[in-house]
Amino acid sequence: MRVERKTYLTVPHEDGKITFQSPPFKGHYNEIVKKIAAEGLRRPSSAETASLVHYATKNSKGDYESRIIDILKKEYLWEFTGNLHLPKKGVILDLDSQNLEFKSEGLVMDKNSLIKRLNEKDPNVKFVPFKSRGTGLKKLLFDINHEITERYGRGETESLFMTTSINPWVAHNNPYLVARYGREGVEKLTSSASHVTEYTARNLRLLSFYSVGEEIKAVSALGVTLGGILSIDSTGFGGAGAFVGFGGNVGYSSSIGYAFGIVKEDKE
Repeated sequence: MRVERKTYLTVPHEDGKITFQSPPFKGHYNEIVKKIAAEGLRRPSSAETASLVHYATKNSKGDYESRIIDILKKEYLWEFTGNLHLPKKGVILDLDSQNLEFKSEGLVMDKNSLIKRLNEKDPNVKFVPFKSRGTGLKKLLFDINHEITERYGRGETESLFMTTSINPWVAHNNPYLVARYGREGVEKLTSSASHVTEYTARNLRLLSFYSVGEEIKAVSALGVTLGGILSIDSTGFGGAGAFVGFGGNVGYSSSIGYAFGIVKEDKE
């Protein structure tokens, strides 16, 4: 069995730098959580993952950087951001990547606790309301611009799954993207998109819900999806979590991904 030597990649992030450990961990979400903890590392947030991807696309000929891009094209990177979708309201994002709780059945998100943190203005908790589809002509135009891809459930538990194409000039105003990645992270994703696909478009694709009929919890991921466009998923559709895809060959039923642990500051 070949054991890879550990390498460290230091990348710019916000007003400083962060250091990722390579090789990445591979597995189901819950498995990755345990592997990162066992190495004494931090879980990467969505914003930190955007910084890693941006760094890789700017240095794509490097051995380790090209591997990151290869993972995006063939698999996906886990992000440790939780999404709790609430009926008739919207989605609450928990950005506290180190303290997301997991049990054998998956991600744990307590609505009352999250609402309390929202009211206390916890910077790691964000709320994004659902956008109305309207009626008549407004609904028709909305549906043309937002491809509806799946409807599932019955009666009160029915949820409407959709994709939305977002061009880079308006992405920085998309409330979900900004809540999840911050404005700097959104800019990094738009500038990275064309480097990980066969396309030159820098559009992003947001996979989300118009509405949900019941509470839905979803983890987050980043990678290449069908269609060749960087896609952000907040649905957990098919077990893939809240997926940000760059267009390609990833199946939504897959639940194996990768994550690069981050070296804690006291270890640097």
